[in-house]
Amino acid sequence: MKKIVYLLFLLGFLPVFSKGQFIPLDEKGYLDSLHQKLKQPIDDSTKARINYNLSDYWSSRDTVQSKVYLLKAKQLSGNNAFLNAIYFYYQAGLRFDQNIAESQQLYMKTEALLKPIRNTDAYYIRAKLWNNYSILEQYKDNKEAYLQGMLNKALPLAKLSERNDEIGLLYINIGLVFSNAKNYKKAEHYLTLGLTALKRGPYYSASTLAYGYLRNIKNLLLDNKEQQARSMLDSVFTIIAPYPNSDNFLDYYEYEGMYYRLARDYKNSIHSLDKGIEVAEQLSAAYNKYTLQFQKYKTYSDQGDFKSAKNTLLLAMQYNGISIALNRLTCFYELANTYRQLGEYKPAFAWLEKYASLQDSLHKVNTLDKLNALEVKYQSSEKEKQILSLQAEKSATELQAQKRLYTNRLLIIICIFLALLILGAIYYYWRNSKQKELNHQQQLKDLEQKQQLKVTQAMLDGEERERVRVARDLHDGLGGMLAGVKLNLSGWANEHAEAPQDKDLGKVIDQLDNSVSELRRIAQNMIPETLLKFGLDQALKDLVSFYMQENLTIDFQPFNIGTNITLSIQLNIYRIVQELFSNTVKHANATQVVLQCSQNEKNFLITFEDNGRGFEPNILNSAKGIGLNNLRSRVEFMNGKIELITAPGEGTTINIEIELDAK
Repeated sequence: MKKIVYLLFLLGFLPVFSKGQFIPLDEKGYLDSLHQKLKQPIDDSTKARINYNLSDYWSSRDTVQSKVYLLKAKQLSGNNAFLNAIYFYYQAGLRFDQNIAESQQLYMKTEALLKPIRNTDAYYIRAKLWNNYSILEQYKDNKEAYLQGMLNKALPLAKLSERNDEIGLLYINIGLVFSNAKNYKKAEHYLTLGLTALKRGPYYSASTLAYGYLRNIKNLLLDNKEQQARSMLDSVFTIIAPYPNSDNFLDYYEYEGMYYRLARDYKNSIHSLDKGIEVAEQLSAAYNKYTLQFQKYKTYSDQGDFKSAKNTLLLAMQYNGISIALNRLTCFYELANTYRQLGEYKPAFAWLEKYASLQDSLHKVNTLDKLNALEVKYQSSEKEKQILSLQAEKSATELQAQKRLYTNRLLIIICIFLALLILGAIYYYWRNSKQKELNHQQQLKDLEQKQQLKVTQAMLDGEERERVRVARDLHDGLGGMLAGVKLNLSGWANEHAEAPQDKDLGKVIDQLDNSVSELRRIAQNMIPETLLKFGLDQALKDLVSFYMQENLTIDFQPFNIGTNITLSIQLNIYRIVQELFSNTVKHANATQVVLQCSQNEKNFLITFEDNGRGFEPNILNSAKGIGLNNLRSRVEFMNGKIELITAPGEGTTINIEIELDAK
């Protein structure tokens, strides 16, 4: 039992990568060089590539900035098939950590567009997209699909691209799978191949080399080769030391903490891990917070401080590393053991039950077999190629013997596959009964949502009709009456010579003028005539001018707002922006607002940022105001999405995406 749990711990401690993005360690110098190139007299294709690189850099740092560069790159791509295809690759990278399914769909769209293009640039991007696609499979706990994508898709394409940096990184990622499966010898083989390729050039970079060293250090530590790991830790430190803000320090401090723990230097272990946690807080690296806290738990546990170990492990489970099933399995077991060490048997039993329940839902024993089977299949394929290349030099007898050997191996693989298929069929039958019930519940939910959309549509249509009616009544009815009163008073004053000297009469006439102006302003606000006559772009500009004040600066940035949007959708967009401004003026106490509106084919994007007081998002659950509810209703009615980013004292950012063809 102990051996199985230890294996699960290693499997659970999976490396979770971000998309294939390696920025030079000198980030400021890298950004400055890109901006300097844009200022030079270069063609649009080169500018498009630079903007794609800038979008990729900002994708994990500032999504609004990333979208701006992505749109510029798209506009500069012209009719270039390659540049238009990679637009979807970088769009997938922007959605990488937000929507796995959408990101994978965009990667496959890029693959379909690039497949007919046969050059090294296309092969390189295809290798990277399959790397990223496979990583997303790992996010879904599908390690077999991850390894298969790396071996059978990404690696062959990387070799065609002749990019040794991409080949090296793929070898390293493959090695990590076997390292986490406790097959350190096979992991060392791939990790060594990776480092060799990274050093070969011509695309050598300190950033990728530091990554390769750090991945090798982890394998050495798990293989109890502390001295080799220490030497390599010193080597990587000389590379990253000049760049104290590099995210490479996250792994460096984690592995240094592991090294000190294995050396039983617990004080220095905690010290290194705390420094890593501090860097993770600065970089908002949630998964690294989990891994660093888990290593800190291991240090406390090894030195017998089980109370601190328990508190640290509970803290680690609050971060997103626990979303991986095998990581959860490891934490559940370790918590049960820690509570047992503390003599708290009731919670120990409760965590052990959770561990057992999750363990039953995972194919524990088959995981390592599947990984080895995939690797054997890959190696068999590689060796078959070698046999064919040497066919002229070998005798028919040797060839026949080799073929029998590989046939036997293939039969073994087929047997394993059939066994897995039978187990999968049994599992599918068990799941199918539950899925029917879930489908029924989903149908009920869909009906409820459709009904709610009808109610929302009726409410919005009724609201707009009432606005139009009230505006016309005010303008044509009450407005006409006030104008008539003013004319009568003015006429009476002209007929009586002493009337112009009457200050009270003049004051009444002025008040009537102000009332008529205010009435017209209210009517205009209820039904914007500019929108009806000149379109959405001009209506939004007028709305910005209306809200512009001495103490409120508004930066309006429109991009590609078309004139073919239906009037009802234009009116909804106008009301959404109007509600955003109204909420900011009433509550935010802001001095600066940035409004970005852009149209991309059938999508309309709105980004609204202010530097106001911000607020705690949780208070919206108990707030009595209806402004945000109206906003969400309009967005949901148009099949849109709304994202709210705010915190006390940090301003507010609202991102809205609307489907222009929504019914």
